[in-house]
Amino acid sequence: DLGVLRAACLTGNDPVRLFLGRHLMAPAACVGSFLCLLVKVRSQPTAVAMDLVNSAGTIVNIFYISLVTACMLPLFCYEHPSGHGSSMRIAPSILCFKHGSFEKMLAIAIVSFCCIPLPFTAAVTFGTWKYPTLMASGNNIQGRTLMQYRFWWVRFRHERYYYGLLQLVRSLGMA
Repeated sequence: DLGVLRAACLTGNDPVRLFLGRHLMAPAACVGSFLCLLVKVRSQPTAVAMDLVNSAGTIVNIFYISLVTACMLPLFCYEHPSGHGSSMRIAPSILCFKHGSFEKMLAIAIVSFCCIPLPFTAAVTFGTWKYPTLMASGNNIQGRTLMQYRFWWVRFRHERYYYGLLQLVRSLGMA
């Protein structure tokens, strides 16, 4: 919740700007992680791409439920008592499907969902599907792929590699 950060001091009370800020938190954390990795590379050379994918995956995994929930927020509306329309739960001054700000927030939510949770879910699904092949191969490229996805598999024994995908589906259902 950006209210804790007092973001309204910088952005004003515009609900669209606050909503956009909510969606930019995870990408900002990924950029911060990338900058930290650049500092690390200066001190000890390593495979930056592998570390970046692993760090970004960890960050998106942390924010996953919040990101999916934030993408759904414009669709949560409540009916006015008089029956003359409905308002957004997060911004009662904005009428659902009738206000320009609603359309902007809906567009932000759709773009955000297509840029972060959807590709993350697809990548984890693909990685889980390819895991047995990657483990069986002694190829260096597959070894690097395993290292990139280690944020996902490190929590489970290798026989239960698919538990991460089940956990992601559960998180998606919770959101």
